[in-house]
Formats: sequence, C-alpha cells, structure tokens
Amino acid sequence: MPEQRNLDRRAVIIFLPLSTLEGLLTVIAIGLINPDPKNAWLLGFSKQRLMMMAAIFAIVLAFAALLVWMIRKPLRVEAAGKKLLAKRRLASVLTWLFGLAFALGLALALLPAYRSGALQAYFLRLRPVIIWFTLVCGQALLLLLLSRYGIDLEQWRERRRSERSLFVFSMIVFGAMLLIWLLVAWTGLGIKPDSAFWNQAGTPLMGIQLLIAWWSAFLLWRVADSVELSGRKRLDIITAIVIWLLAVLVWKFTPFFGDYFASGLHAPNFEHYPASDAQVFDVSAQFALIGQGYANSSLVSRPFFTFFLTSIYTLFGNDIDTIINAQIMIYALIPVILYGLGLEYGKRPAGLFAGLMLVFIEGNAIATSHIVQRTNARLLMTEMPAALMLIGITWLLTRWWHAPERRWGLIPLAGGILGFSTMVRQNTWALLLAIPVFAGFALWRQRRSLGKFLIWFVLGFFAAIAPWMVRSAVTTGNPLYILGPFRYVVWGNRLSDLVETTPTLPPAARLTPDPDASTLTPTEAILAQTPTYTGTPEAQFTQQPPSTPPGGGALTLAGVVSNHYAHNLVASSLVFPPRLLFHDIFHLMDEPDSYWQLDWQGQIDGERIVFLTLALAVLALGIGSAWRSRRAVGLLPLWMWLSYHGGTAIARTSGGRYIVPVEWVLPLYFALGAWLMTLWGADLFKINAENETADDHDSTDNAVAGRTRPPFKPWLVCMLLLAFGALMTTADRFG
Repeated sequence: MPEQRNLDRRAVIIFLPLSTLEGLLTVIAIGLINPDPKNAWLLGFSKQRLMMMAAIFAIVLAFAALLVWMIRKPLRVEAAGKKLLAKRRLASVLTWLFGLAFALGLALALLPAYRSGALQAYFLRLRPVIIWFTLVCGQALLLLLLSRYGIDLEQWRERRRSERSLFVFSMIVFGAMLLIWLLVAWTGLGIKPDSAFWNQAGTPLMGIQLLIAWWSAFLLWRVADSVELSGRKRLDIITAIVIWLLAVLVWKFTPFFGDYFASGLHAPNFEHYPASDAQVFDVSAQFALIGQGYANSSLVSRPFFTFFLTSIYTLFGNDIDTIINAQIMIYALIPVILYGLGLEYGKRPAGLFAGLMLVFIEGNAIATSHIVQRTNARLLMTEMPAALMLIGITWLLTRWWHAPERRWGLIPLAGGILGFSTMVRQNTWALLLAIPVFAGFALWRQRRSLGKFLIWFVLGFFAAIAPWMVRSAVTTGNPLYILGPFRYVVWGNRLSDLVETTPTLPPAARLTPDPDASTLTPTEAILAQTPTYTGTPEAQFTQQPPSTPPGGGALTLAGVVSNHYAHNLVASSLVFPPRLLFHDIFHLMDEPDSYWQLDWQGQIDGERIVFLTLALAVLALGIGSAWRSRRAVGLLPLWMWLSYHGGTAIARTSGGRYIVPVEWVLPLYFALGAWLMTLWGADLFKINAENETADDHDSTDNAVAGRTRPPFKPWLVCMLLLAFGALMTTADRFG
C-alpha cells in the first residue's frame, strides 16, 4: 500500500509554473501558424483560432491563480491534498485517467499530419494544443505518483546494485551487438548485395503498434497483480485466447493486395490463387487428394508441408479462401506460444507484449505483401509453418528444463517436430547439430542428463523421419532426402560457381528449379522457378543467375556464406521503428534510403542510428533478463536464431522470407528488455513494492503449485511419432 498520503509540495510548485509556461508557449505557437486570409476575422486570425487561444490562456490563468493560492494558503493546500489522497479509489482513478490521457496525447503528438487525411489543416493547428495536453497530463501523472507512492532514490540504487551481474551480462551482449554493426559498417559485410536470393529487411513494426503492445502489457500486469495466485492460470488461458482471436482477426481482415506467390484476383471467383512455389505445393497436394501420390508420384522436397495442405483440403474442401482462413487459425498459435515463452521466463506482461508485436508484424507483412519480399499467413508457403514448428520446439525444450524429471517425453517430441520441420524447410537441418551443442553447453555438469537428452532427442528425430526415409530409399535409392535438393539446387545452382566446379545436373535441374521446392520433373521445375524481387511497386520479379566472384575457392565460398549470414542478422534486427514519429507502414518503407529499399547498402541518418542503438540496448537487456531468469536456457531462443540463420546462409539465401521462421525471437527479447525497464520505473515509485518479485518467479508451474502430473513416457512419444510419420508417408494414396 502507498505510505505517503499528502501532495508533494515541491512537486506541485514545479508542476504549476511549468504548466503555465508551457501554456503560454502553446498560445504563441498557435499564433505563429500561418493564418488563412479567407477566414480572417480579427488581427488576421479566424474566430476558431482566437477562441482556442483564449481558452488556453484562461487555463493558464487558472494555473497561475492556483499557484498564488498555494503560496498564500499552504495549510489549506495540504489539507486538500490529504483529503484527496485519503480517497484511495478516487486517487487511483485519477492516476489511471491521467495515464490514459498521457498515452493518448503521446500517440496524437507523434502522429504525422498526413495521417489525419482531409483534416490535416485542422490537425496542424491543433498540434501545439495536443503537445501541451500531453505534457500537462504527464506532469500530473508524475505528481500523483510522487504523492501516492513517494520515491527513494537511494533504495532504488541499492536494488539496482544487487543486479550487477545482469548489467554486466547485458553490457557484454550490447557491446557484441555494437561490434557487429561496426564491422558491418566498416566492411560492408551483410549489406553489399549478392546476386543470389538476397532479400530485404524484415517487416517493420510501427511506433503506434509498439505503444499499444506496451500499454496492453501494462494493463495485464496491473490485472494480474490483483488476482490471487491460484487464479492466474485462468487469466493466462483467457489472455492466450484473446491473443489468438486478435491474430486471426488482424491477419484475416488486413487488406491483401496480392503477392508473387498469390496471383490474382482471377475470374470466376476473384480469389488469389497460388503461384510459383505455392502453386507447386498446391498442385502436389491436389494430386494426393485424388490418390495419385504427392506431386503425381514424383520427387517431393516438402513432404510434410504437402501433407499439411492435403489434410486441410480434406477437412475444409477446395475453396481457397476457406483454406487460407484455416491456415491463419493454425498460424495464430505462434503469438500464443510466444506468450507462453514469456511465462516460462517469469514475465507474463512481456509475453503479451511480444505476442502482440508479432501479431502486428505479421499484419504489416500482409498489408505490404505486394512490395516486400516476404511470405505471410495468407500464402501457401513454408516459412510460417516452419516458424510454428521452431517456436514449438523452443517452448518444449524450455518447459523440459523447468522440470526435467517429470517431462522427459518433451525431448523426443521436440526432436520429432524438428524432424518433421526438415520436410518443411530444409534449413532446419542445421538445428540437428545446434540443439545438441546447446544441450552440451547447458548440461555439461550433468553428464547423465545430457546423455539421456541426446538419446531421446535423436530417437524422436529419427522416429519422425524414418518412414519418409524408407519411402525415399524406395523411390530414389537414397534415404537421405536432403541430398538431392542440396546437390542439384544449393550446390549446383548457387555454390558450385564460387569454387569453380562444373556441376553435373540432369536436364530438369538445369531449368533452375525452385530452391525451396525442387522437383526433377520438367513441368514442376518450370513452375518452381524462384525469382529475385526488383523492388518496384508492381512487385515484378526477374531471375538473376548467381554471380561468380573472381578467384573462386573455399575462401570465396566462405565469404559469400558469411555475407548472407551477416545479412540475416542485419535484416532481422531492423524490425523495430526507425523513427520517432508514428509513420504508417508505407511511409516507413518508401522514404529515401529506407531499410526496405532493395538497393539499400547501409545508408543511415542520425535519427535512425539513435533508434537502432536504443533497440539494440533494449534487446541486450532482454537477453540479460532471460539469462537471469533461466540462466543458459534463457539463451535458447537466441541460439535457435543464430543457428537457423546459419542454415539459410549455407544455402546462399538471406533476408526477406528466409528470416520468417525465427522472426519471433527478437520481439521476445525486446519485450523482456522493455518490461524490465518498466519494472525499474515502477520500482522507482515503489509501486507494487510488497510483491515486486512476483513476476520474476511466477510461471505456469507456480499457478498449479501442489498438483502432481504423471510423467511423459518418452518411448510412447517415439512410437506416436513413428505412427504419425507413417501416416504422412502413406496419406497420398488414400484418395
């Protein structure tokens, strides 16, 4: 409970003169706006402007009179303050009202004039008033917080000193980030385009969306603080449902203007039909529906995704809009699982913050699909299901680490999902090595647990892919289904030139098949040609052959792969707002030298440098927060992010749609960092001081404390994975 129940007199003495001065400056600013001669009434001003200036001046006089009264009657002011703060509910309501008003005013003050449309002229004249309103509400909020809760800087500093290890770890991470960016700026690594599958930065988040996500997280925090520990499980379920519904609604109703992978609108139904890679996947599933086997019984490089499409076609019919809606409902689980990761790291509001950011990012991707090289939930492409599978693996492994003895079954399940993911995006093969390496790092002192982890993880992985390996061995003579696409597509079309090796390709492969959906039949090879985006508003594409750097050899190959890897890191980190003003998504992308211009090669102005540095600092704090909550396990999402980007770089692909499967990682760490800063601010005013560490240790397990659950049987999970893999392998023969 707040201890101090009197208005802070020093704060009031500062607040009133400051608000008075700001009001006078507002009147002057309104008067300096160029008048419209047609509406001139007195002194060149219109009646409306004079009335507005008079109203503000009257409020300024009221502030001045209140200041004089306070100076002359300090005892009465003190009595009035005590009376106000003694009414706790009223004081709380006033605090919330000023907080909401400040947030609304801030959003309007940072809104560019063009976003007001036909009311732009009125908005420009009202902007000084909006700024003054925002300042007054913010200062009043600060006054109430100081009066209700007080402030103890020495105690606050002492608490921050106890977090020295967090600061040190975060500073090391931040320093590493700055070094990477300095290396990029100095050498051009990651920003000098390669001619092969070099795509733009990730889809940006708008400033207003970031504010909405943070405010929603703050509201959840205050609600959760008023709920008993036993009731927070129910609150988590409600929050997860709300996130899912919001994702479905935003992704479904965001205007979609078409994409290279979804041409149209086409008669007679005027729907967006699959094109290019998406058409290959769709046709492959259609053949399975009539019992002729995936891809008409020819080679399939994305069998699990084809099985996924076959399944939803079987359940929902052939109407493309219905299929897209069903797909959206499945992909909407990604921000829900992101919320679950926030719970695992002990930060419920940060989970909501991250989930909402991802909802908005995906909505922006849908809205800009005609101008950005990215796939989204409205397309029949492999990146979104890969994202769902990778975040699912991360959540399962994090859950296991929280209570390993009761959850060994999660390890083969995570391995099995990884196995299935290799039949969706072949880049995920990189994680087959990366995850055991991470486990070795995290469990190096627990050799028995490490050995058990590795055994069950590998067994789960091969239980999932074994049926398809058998089918691949029967149809191609090679059980390792990745070798064909890697040999003919990755090596033959992208890497062999770099080491001056003459590839030996079958005729079909020389048709430049899709790097992500390669088939060896001539028709599918033509359909699967993957172009490079030109950056024009019409979303035209042209195919560019891989360049052959002079010299060749292993060093050239390493340089090109490193360039793509650095580009993945750069493109992923540019998702956060680069400007102070709340621009819309199209202005952010269309401004000169924006990150999302295809020819962007590192041009950056001072404002974007500031906001990029701030974003990196918040990310570093988030990584430090996750490390403090779960130690090595807190770094698992970061490791997944780094490892997957390595898998795409080896395939000589980067940016754009290639970063989508791990695009959820940075919003998670950003939310953790931003929420840590929010808690520091609340702690400064001693808000929630009696329960200040609840969020750090409250998780889904705490909400069900005292309950026991039967352990997962890992051998049973492996059997189920094997059965499901067999079903996937034979499902194309049921038509």
